[in-house]
Amino acid sequence: YNAWCKEIVDGRTPTMFTPSDQILRGEVAKVVALTFGYPPVTSLDWTPYTDVDPSQDLSPYVLVLNQVGLLEGYENEEGGFDFDEAMTVSDIETLIERIVGGSVDLSAYSDNGSTVSRGRFIEFMDQYISD
Repeated sequence: YNAWCKEIVDGRTPTMFTPSDQILRGEVAKVVALTFGYPPVTSLDWTPYTDVDPSQDLSPYVLVLNQVGLLEGYENEEGGFDFDEAMTVSDIETLIERIVGGSVDLSAYSDNGSTVSRGRFIEFMDQYISD
């Protein structure tokens, strides 16, 4: 609820949040950037990822986390970020650990051991969202 009120998280549609869906890489970037105060990139004329269109809603958040060295794409031939792929528990833990400078354990929030639902991710992130 706190994340929703602060516009840190959106629904997948204007009328549905879909808390049981897996949290996607682009969504994680937005929530993390806004939670920890990383301002979205405003000049979007270039992106290091072949599959990130600067006009996409989540691009500014992916790019700011990339610019400060917190988030990377996949090291594959395509050089992509894979916005719409589920982000793994270990990738989320690594990202948050880089920011907080300590160990993070997301296992209690994982639905299947490797990924996290949108609702459970927001529940986990609520500890970092200031009132």
